[in-house]
Amino acid sequence: MDRNQSPWPDPDDIVSSEIDPDTGALHIHHSNGDITIDPSGGQSDDDDPSKESDPNIALELDDSQLATIAADLIDGIEADEASCATWRSNVASYIELMGLGVKPNGSAQGASGGAYSTVMHPMLADAIIRSQATAAAELLPAGGPVKMSSDDDDAYLGGIESGDDEAEALEKDFNHYLTAVETSFGPDTERMLLWRSTTGAGFKKVYKSPLRNRPVSECVVPQDLIVADGAVNLETARRITHEIMMRPSVLKRMQILGVYRDVDLMTSNQKQNAIDDKVAQTQGTTKSSRVEDEDHQIWECYCELDIEGFEHKVKGKPSGLPLPWRVTIHVESKQILEIRSNVLETEDDNALPVAREVFVLFPYIPGFGFWPIGLGALLGNSTKALTEAWRVLLDAGMFANFPGFFYLQTDARQLHNNFRIPPGGAVPIRPGSGPQDIRQLLMSAPYKDPSATFIQFAGQVADAGSKLGASGEVQVGEGRADAPVGTTLAMIEQATKVEAAAHKRAHMAQAKEFQLLKRLFKEDPEALWRDNPKANITDKATVLRALENAEIVPRSDPNTPSHLHRVMKLMGIKQLTAGNPAWNPTAVDEMIMEEGLGLSPQQIQSLKAPPQPPQAPVQPPVDPLKLANAQLAPQKLAFDKQKLIADLNDKAAERKSKENLKVLQLAIDTAIHPEGESAAEGILQQFHTIGPMQ
Repeated sequence: MDRNQSPWPDPDDIVSSEIDPDTGALHIHHSNGDITIDPSGGQSDDDDPSKESDPNIALELDDSQLATIAADLIDGIEADEASCATWRSNVASYIELMGLGVKPNGSAQGASGGAYSTVMHPMLADAIIRSQATAAAELLPAGGPVKMSSDDDDAYLGGIESGDDEAEALEKDFNHYLTAVETSFGPDTERMLLWRSTTGAGFKKVYKSPLRNRPVSECVVPQDLIVADGAVNLETARRITHEIMMRPSVLKRMQILGVYRDVDLMTSNQKQNAIDDKVAQTQGTTKSSRVEDEDHQIWECYCELDIEGFEHKVKGKPSGLPLPWRVTIHVESKQILEIRSNVLETEDDNALPVAREVFVLFPYIPGFGFWPIGLGALLGNSTKALTEAWRVLLDAGMFANFPGFFYLQTDARQLHNNFRIPPGGAVPIRPGSGPQDIRQLLMSAPYKDPSATFIQFAGQVADAGSKLGASGEVQVGEGRADAPVGTTLAMIEQATKVEAAAHKRAHMAQAKEFQLLKRLFKEDPEALWRDNPKANITDKATVLRALENAEIVPRSDPNTPSHLHRVMKLMGIKQLTAGNPAWNPTAVDEMIMEEGLGLSPQQIQSLKAPPQPPQAPVQPPVDPLKLANAQLAPQKLAFDKQKLIADLNDKAAERKSKENLKVLQLAIDTAIHPEGESAAEGILQQFHTIGPMQ
């Protein structure tokens, strides 16, 4: 059954499949006994490797069209290159002022009239190296530069939700790709940061490498990027040209892969600009003179062209709108190697074409035009002034130890006038027919030592330059040991404002770099796990879903430009939570150890003391007053008993006295009345028989 005559079979109904070795057709066996024959071998038209999604239209244009496009672009690129000649010259002087090369001192005699010393003040080099190291530490953390973020709090910022596992797996695979697969990412970023600190402009090129067959982000040195005159930024430049010096073997590989046209090319004569010459001089290298070592000069130009036959159309008619293209030209041969579309694909088919972004600018300080401002421009003049001051001081010391002099010319023949006398040595001179006093024959040159005001002024220039370049020493340990963290943070912020602002710009630029990489991974998801045998995600649909839902952002904190800031913020949290029962002190200490000291959770756990066995409850201390009362309780009880008995006896005696009084009164009454005598005697007898209570 032919595939073109019936619907494609249901995958669940397939029992087995095989390729016919003679015809190359695909035979599919179904559960009901039917056989489907696919003459294409199972490949649809979309899977045909001969049909590129991004074709090289230079293969379809005639030679006259290619020659016209090449001549026009070369003329424009040469004009763009000439417009930035002064900028390149300035950058070459910045590299010179860094003083990276060791130069021999001048003539001891000073015959040339110049300074003897050739020392360079290290202020500019110190500021550049500090800036590059600080930025690299923040943008390239050891755990990887990428983290996942999302506006969907329920799916990605909460606990372990349905999407959180995918985001975490994508983060691990992305960091593994940048640190273990694309190993040039870290070194290229550090190199870019060095150029950024020096010139103010660091560039990264984000594209899919045809040789490595994966997305890459490479450093482009500023002198190799030619930007059209009058451009404000990369997005609005009419032309962006990347100058590439390509080895013949690499160029041949590109032709074999079909990336470039297979045409005859001549070897280029490498021309170096002022920056390349200064870099070579600093490194102590010279260009090889071997013809076999000559590289090809390639211009990869991102521009807008209205090419006949490939015009932008509105309602089926050419609109005259130039489209974004990538045109690669071999400069020496003036041959176009490729012309490919550089239009960013969007879901809206009616939208006007927009150029795909390839280059990312990491600015140090935005300039008045396209080129940003770097430490070379900020500290160049100060470094020159300090360099001259150092040379004056060193030359003054040299002349003080080996002073120049004047001598009286006589008729006597003097063999030489080099009178540098070694310690303990002597040099004879011939006075001739003149005075015999040697003090009248020689006079030292009236050299003057540098004044204290000059030395103080040089120190003020150094302090001002260090503050401007954010390379001054911050005295955070001076004064009180218990100084508030807020005060210390304010001191650090005042001393590093320039570097803090530059770090925020680098953070935003790296976020854009990751977005361009994310777009490339959407176009080729398999690149994320192709060279990673232990990848967490190896499914195309899962990768695309994770890339769509999660935002890939830098791990660096835009508000924390250095490790010093981070540590001081953590100590501020420690001070605020100390002694407050509402906060967990153990959690605060663990955060400080992990984020400030860089300890892993396993290392933090190993530092904790083992749990102690339960102890008997400690009895509270006894109140001495209560203890004394308890000891006196029995005596008090006996005393109270005796007192009670005494009280009862007193009451009984009182009652008896009252009864006696009544008896006496009765006896008196009886005496007065004799008829009651017998009754009185009975009462008295009863009274005498009753005794007191015991």
